[in-house]
Amino acid sequence: MPYMVANYDQYIYNLTKANEKKTAPEWYKLYSFKEAYGLTDLGLQRFGDLLKKMSDSQDLLWQYFRFLVRDSDVKLKEGCNKKCLEQLLCYITAVETNDSVNC
Repeated sequence: MPYMVANYDQYIYNLTKANEKKTAPEWYKLYSFKEAYGLTDLGLQRFGDLLKKMSDSQDLLWQYFRFLVRDSDVKLKEGCNKKCLEQLLCYITAVETNDSVNC
């Protein structure tokens, strides 16, 4: 019986706020993978469906970018334009490291 990841939760803290307050960081859950992308499971078929949705939705790719940079104030301010989002999609679909060179 193959094992499969059931879900993925990402926890972060805002370093800018922690530095401003001069206190310990306040950790919070940024997202749950299944909830964020509306998946019933993390099987290969669902990932294929998700990639198709991402190729059709800049909003979904922007969300991926936001999660990728972990809501970083600096990275969100820099943003990710259409070309950047297309490159993200290419990186996501690259099977091997050398494939991403073609992005």
